[in-house]
Amino acid sequence: MKKFLSLIIAFILSVGAFSICAYADGPQLPDFSETGGEFYITDPDNGTLHLYIKNGKILLEGYTIPLFDEIKIKTNALIDGEYGYIYLTFFPLFHIKAPVGEMEYIDPNDFKQAYVKSYNEKIGNTTYYVDEYVIDNILIKNYFLNNEFKFCKSINDGYVTTLTLESTDVDDKKFELPFYSIDITFIFNWIFGRIIY
Repeated sequence: MKKFLSLIIAFILSVGAFSICAYADGPQLPDFSETGGEFYITDPDNGTLHLYIKNGKILLEGYTIPLFDEIKIKTNALIDGEYGYIYLTFFPLFHIKAPVGEMEYIDPNDFKQAYVKSYNEKIGNTTYYVDEYVIDNILIKNYFLNNEFKFCKSINDGYVTTLTLESTDVDDKKFELPFYSIDITFIFNWIFGRIIY
């Protein structure tokens, strides 16, 4: 799980959710911080996930959480800037939340990134322009066609995850909890004997 989360973070950093730029001697990283982006993530462990990014808000749909050895549930994780929420994908009647400040903080500036090289790569009948970066020891390969970002690959110890841009048109309503969802954080606090919020 830590490996997958680190890859997600590297992707988010590489597509500009925090508007990070490459070093001055390298090309600019793609930036979806203003327009937003809808992405598909293909991950060897979790299958295909949906990722939405806009104005610093992040929604990850369909992430599998193992509860016990044989029981796994699919969840959505939403960060709206102030709070982080987790709720079931198929039954979003309940959610738990935590202030972003209380969650494990990830500072984008803590990630060491470096531009590696640029080149052309042919996949099938299409030739892409590729920029390679290393972000916190994870190799990120951004693929462009006609100067437009199309997809990127993250490679970490042979573990390859692909993020494909589906659309740059993201509705703000995507980052809202279902209006009927009930906060059950206090139940988790009571059951597990610790405070989530």
